Amino acid sequence: MNTIISLLLNIGFFILAFIIVFISGDKLSFYAKLLGKKKNVSDFIMGTILLSVITSLPELSSGFSAIFLAKNPNLMIADVFGSNFFNITTLWFAVLIVLILKFELSEISKSHINTILFSIIIPVSLVLFFLLPPHFRKLGVISIPSIILIALLPFAMKTFKSAAGEEAEDEVSFSKKYLNYSYTKIFSTFLFFSILIIFSGIILGKTSDFIAKFPFHLNGKEFFLGSSFVGSLFLAISTSLPEVSVTMYSIFKYKSINLAYGNILGSNLFNTLIFLLGDLFTKSPLINVLSPGNLILLVGLSISSIFFIFEKNLNKLFKIIFAIIFIAVYVVILTLIFGK
Repeated sequence: MNTIISLLLNIGFFILAFIIVFISGDKLSFYAKLLGKKKNVSDFIMGTILLSVITSLPELSSGFSAIFLAKNPNLMIADVFGSNFFNITTLWFAVLIVLILKFELSEISKSHINTILFSIIIPVSLVLFFLLPPHFRKLGVISIPSIILIALLPFAMKTFKSAAGEEAEDEVSFSKKYLNYSYTKIFSTFLFFSILIIFSGIILGKTSDFIAKFPFHLNGKEFFLGSSFVGSLFLAISTSLPEVSVTMYSIFKYKSINLAYGNILGSNLFNTLIFLLGDLFTKSPLINVLSPGNLILLVGLSISSIFFIFEKNLNKLFKIIFAIIFIAVYVVILTLIFGK
């Protein structure tokens, strides 16, 4: 009985944190841009880098909670790359909706393609190096994929800055009501939601670990949902809520495809850096603890992302076909990693 109560309490706290992240994500994005307007800071710093970092805060806090508090690195891997997979699937869904509704949107920045390439360096290389013997996967306590990303990081940030520069025209407008707010009020509100979203991420990480390891029973048989499944579905989707919120606002309210793409792809790049930090701060390279479920997840993410690179060059019919296929692929991958 106590076990069931513990499960219900963890589910309750997970749902509460889920709601807080959803509300805080939109507020943080709004106040980050308002802060930039108020202090006349560049669009790149406030509108793109800070926005992407902010919307990646849940992955950061829940990921490190999974590693250091729950002692479950596979949950962190599933959260980070499951979030990226969900984000890419969200873009496929956005493409589908835009084509069906015949929305008139701004042109897509060419630099976004390079941002995708950098964000899939680790997932692709993790899969490739995992196929090699263990002693070829790492250099000291760091995995080879992480070393590759560190070497390419300056080029990644240069590309990211280039993409941000091309998005300068896609600015969010603010009413005089908000522009009249004092800097102190804007910053304190921004700080409040930042702290709120970090603590919510920690709760998501701890409760997800409990749910993943909880022994369920069906027809007399015991089974577990598994870290890969819980991390890539419940945890990844809940920590991706800020990105989804900003993406939908960008498309349907501000008619800006670049703000939508920039937020999602920028967040994917920063999520990849979260994996890098996790790899640097753990005693053993994370590639050595990859579960079969996470390996399947990485393959699905890599394929979906690579095909998205060519999305801009497809005609309308093929865009719709590929969008439907990769939304279906996401569902199939989740089915395959159930219990892993």
